[in-house]
Amino acid sequence: MVRVWFGNESQGLQRDRDEFVATLHTAITDTEAAKRFYCEGIGFAVVGTTRRDGRRQTFLNHTRLPSLSLCLNEYADHPDIERREHMLEIGMWDLEEWQAARNRMAKLGYDVSAEKTSNPHQMFAEWRDPNGGGIRLTYTQRPANTGKGPDFKEDQ
Repeated sequence: MVRVWFGNESQGLQRDRDEFVATLHTAITDTEAAKRFYCEGIGFAVVGTTRRDGRRQTFLNHTRLPSLSLCLNEYADHPDIERREHMLEIGMWDLEEWQAARNRMAKLGYDVSAEKTSNPHQMFAEWRDPNGGGIRLTYTQRPANTGKGPDFKEDQ
């Protein structure tokens, strides 16, 4: 489920009133394992927790993705709830940032489930989170300015 909301939410999710945020909800079995994967590996941070409707919700956000929130839902009464596969793709312009994320994931012991590194202008690496959801980090080299779009400068 993807939910879009705007404005202030509880538990410290402070947003600009004009900014829309997409929240990807995913069912998990172990909050701590999921937080290790997403926070220590991918670089998300916990921005709020709540309990409602028999579940513990942990909201994650990334400083580089202010319009995306992940909600990890751990169900107390339904540990066997149906898991739905999802793939979250995060695109990056910065090769060093992409490589640093790959290195963190390897250091934490997460094996790449799929990757393409043969084209140095566009590469990706995928992992499966502890509950089978997928995340893909894609590096794309910034295009040269063609005169038909924004001026891409190295310092942007």
